[in-house]
Amino acid sequence: MQASPTDYAEEVRAWASVLRSSKTSTLKFAVARAILDEVRDVATAQGEVHISRNRLSHRLVSYYWYQVRLFRLKQAAAEIQEPNVVRKLRDLDEGSDGKWHPSRPYIQEVVNFVAEVGFREVIPRFHSGIEGTIFEARADGAIAILGRPHAFVAAFEPLLTRSVMAGWAEQVEQYNLTPRVLAKVSFDGRRRTSVSKWAKPLRKLDDACFYCRTAKPEHAQVDHVVPWSFLFDDAAWNLVLACDGCNNSKRDSVPGARFLTALCERNRDLTAQRPAGDFAARVYFSMTQLPLGGTDGLRQSLDMLCEQAYLQGFPGDWSPSQRTPAGFAYRENPA
Repeated sequence: MQASPTDYAEEVRAWASVLRSSKTSTLKFAVARAILDEVRDVATAQGEVHISRNRLSHRLVSYYWYQVRLFRLKQAAAEIQEPNVVRKLRDLDEGSDGKWHPSRPYIQEVVNFVAEVGFREVIPRFHSGIEGTIFEARADGAIAILGRPHAFVAAFEPLLTRSVMAGWAEQVEQYNLTPRVLAKVSFDGRRRTSVSKWAKPLRKLDDACFYCRTAKPEHAQVDHVVPWSFLFDDAAWNLVLACDGCNNSKRDSVPGARFLTALCERNRDLTAQRPAGDFAARVYFSMTQLPLGGTDGLRQSLDMLCEQAYLQGFPGDWSPSQRTPAGFAYRENPA
């Protein structure tokens, strides 16, 4: 017989309390997500599930890695209120690889730190404001999800996971001005699509680096002018051709005003008449999805998005180190 929520009234109240309990940071959501992921990954819905301190630490660091290192999402209203795992990740050298590599020494250092001191602030206080019990703490620092709570989570894990993710995103939205918060909170590094297919149409459009103007760059990349890590979108209006040097140097920076002006002019010219070709049509459609849609609203939308990116900590006013070739000049004022 299939399980029903009415069979688990106490467990329903406990998990509902997790979603609505008073939280100064997102750490309760992170621990709840770790429990759900652990139960989903075990082979049986029977008995108890134990999560060691180190395994729990590993899960928490992996959750926060992309949110903090890639998307720069604040996790509390004030920095002092953010979980110590978040502050530790922010303190990492900017040159460290943005991808999640759990075997890297600097990641292991953060995992060990959280395992040693990171749970002083959450495990003993996790159930404050919660009606019921989600887990029991063990003397060795592990937590245990007992038989009945385990069975409940195993039966309703997809629904609970979605609810926890939505609650986490709702809280993060209070602290950040950023697009697609729920998708960023859920991101695990595996679902980024490639934009390399647009390299050929961009070369046909203008076979030069958008930034330094190097003609016919040998190893050109498709770059997001407004950083992908802020927009979390591959909108065609934001894609340009960039040489390896500029692409690697720019990373998640916002370029200077002259490049934003050039982007507006490129898109205006490309869509001035009925768009011809797949890329031009995609540019036209993508601009209708902006906060202020269409060609006329592109510059205002750019200004608004870039201002939000600056407030979130993305570097601004980037420009290439190479000299711009003679005969090419960006206009400083939008058309």
